[in-house]
Amino acid sequence: DWIKRYPAHLRFVLKHPYRDDPNRTDWDQLLDKLDRFKRDYPDLYPDAMVNLVDFDIGGNWQGFYNERWPAWMGDEAMAEKTREMKRLGLRPSIEPFAWHITNKHEHRQGYILREQPFYRELRQQTLVWSLGNDGTPIDGSSACVASAYGQTVFADDARRAAPWGVDLLQLMEIGLARRMDCYNPNHGHPLGQGPWIFEAVYEAARKTREAGRAVNPDFGTDKEETSEFLIPVLDCMYIRNAQMKNMRWNGRPQLYKNNVPLFDYVYHGYVALIDGLEANSPESMRWCAGIAVALGHLTGPLFSTDPDSQYYRTAQAGGAWDIVVQGKKAYNSYARDYVVF
Repeated sequence: DWIKRYPAHLRFVLKHPYRDDPNRTDWDQLLDKLDRFKRDYPDLYPDAMVNLVDFDIGGNWQGFYNERWPAWMGDEAMAEKTREMKRLGLRPSIEPFAWHITNKHEHRQGYILREQPFYRELRQQTLVWSLGNDGTPIDGSSACVASAYGQTVFADDARRAAPWGVDLLQLMEIGLARRMDCYNPNHGHPLGQGPWIFEAVYEAARKTREAGRAVNPDFGTDKEETSEFLIPVLDCMYIRNAQMKNMRWNGRPQLYKNNVPLFDYVYHGYVALIDGLEANSPESMRWCAGIAVALGHLTGPLFSTDPDSQYYRTAQAGGAWDIVVQGKKAYNSYARDYVVF
């Protein structure tokens, strides 16, 4: 039910111990930044989704497999911050990179996956095997979704994080599902391409949502740019219809990349759509916000929602935030009959 109140979606990329990036948010400053957002936009604050990236040891776009948990700041500290966000009326969200297992980690000097003592078992039981030019299986850098690890890892994440108060978990698969034509005979699936891939993804999403809801009735799942077959096991879809660089329906020939967003029109009644606003000028940001609101999306400057960031300031200066505020008020009042869930 909380998703039906059209919460804003805020994204914070946290500083990570293996990275030195001044544009990332210090963990200790997170609540202060959320308090500033509340002062700036009190109408958008209640139930806002607070999406945390780089919370796990592997970090953004990285998976250390055997060292993903505890969170790099420690489970106890992360649980405390998450519970505090819940007490403040917010909706904590995480996006673990569970299926993405890289072979070399440039942000952690000396960590080479193939040299780890568990690598032999990992290769046999978990990794996708693709075929080389000579037809010989080559182990890849992602977990096969039909392997025992692939089927349970997100559900295990949900069991760990839901008791802290995490309300939304994004199954971060980075577009891997359609390329998981695995030839590893140890996983029990047909070799190569086939419907088994999508059936396995469906089952992993189902198990994740059920595991989280068993602990937290408000728990939901999210996925980027999903397909129709996953709608029954998802609560949200992270979409990019209102980002200037990915604009799909804008009436501007020079930016035209895709057709009218038919998925949104047909399926918005079955899965909530989260949109991100991203543009480099106040005018463009305002225009993106108008598109997102007109399409009935849950919305917010998804990238770098830190109040000190460029996108936040651009959205503020151009009035994009004000459009989102008015859109939320409309969705939850006179426009309710025209917004389908």
